[in-house]
Formats: sequence, structure tokens, C-alpha cells
Amino acid sequence: YDLIMWSSEKKPNESELEVMKLIKKSIVLARDVKKWTIVSESDIAIKRPSWGLEPKYYFDLLWKVVKNDFKKDYQIKLNDFE
Repeated sequence: YDLIMWSSEKKPNESELEVMKLIKKSIVLARDVKKWTIVSESDIAIKRPSWGLEPKYYFDLLWKVVKNDFKKDYQIKLNDFE
């Protein structure tokens, strides 16, 4: 057996990474939001696929002020807030 195959470090291969993006979820806007809106629970949703911010940041975004106007289903980024 080749010693390279017996690595102690587990990493997903490329096909697994693609599937992970489709299975994971990200934070999006649940409705259109205007500039200077204070974000509440009704403004945020968690949806698939995971191209954006991970759900672990959900509570960090609550009660933050939005810098710009955004449309429903926009994938939120941390720098979109004051």
C-alpha cells in the first residue's frame, strides 16, 4: 500500500465540497430591506444553498443597521451592516 493514502488528516475531496455547498445553508433576507433598517427576526431567513454567510452568525446580525437597500433573498455579508 502507498503511504500517501494513509494520511491522518481527513479532507473532503472536490465532489464532496460541491455537495456540501448544496446541503449547507446561508443567511438571506426574508424580505426587501431599506437602507438604515434595523434588522429583526422577521427580516432574516436561512436557506440553501450555502453561498453566503453561515447560520452561526444569525444572532450577531440581529438589531444591526443595514448600510444599503437590499432585495429579498439577498445573501447577507457582515460588511453590509453598520
